[in-house]
Amino acid sequence: MSATDTVQEFKSDIDDWWCQTFAMRIAAPAPNSKMRDRFIAFVERRCSEVGCYKLNDDQLGRLFSEFIEYLGEW
Repeated sequence: MSATDTVQEFKSDIDDWWCQTFAMRIAAPAPNSKMRDRFIAFVERRCSEVGCYKLNDDQLGRLFSEFIEYLGEW
């Protein structure tokens, strides 16, 4: 598997989690794709800071909360 495939898989996993969160957990329409892309970039930055790109649902949930707080700072 190439590095590009790994990056795409990482982003795809976050995208799947994003879609499931809105469809199954929040039961609301997901924001536009620009907001999803911002979330993915936010998660990538956080993962880069700690040097680990393996995430589970709990970690993504915490990162989602951080992302909401981050948006509130704008």
